[in-house]
Amino acid sequence: MTSPGPRRSRPFTRLSLEALEVRSVPAAAWAVGAAPGSPGTAALIDGSTGQPRFTVAPFGDGFTGGVSAAAGDVTGDAVPDLV
Repeated sequence: MTSPGPRRSRPFTRLSLEALEVRSVPAAAWAVGAAPGSPGTAALIDGSTGQPRFTVAPFGDGFTGGVSAAAGDVTGDAVPDLV
């Protein structure tokens, strides 16, 4: 049996959250995108649990230019979409 190679640490991903509009009713989900200099990911966060519903790397794994993201019902199915 061979031992695995050295573990590589993954770079820390910094996510930023920007207010899209003022609401009196909490949003069901919100979108976050990575800051420039970190892996370019975007996530849709569940508003009730604070956990990611899903995360994507829209420009590939090597992109580090930052990602802007928004959530909205684009398709009209009452489910938040990541834009």
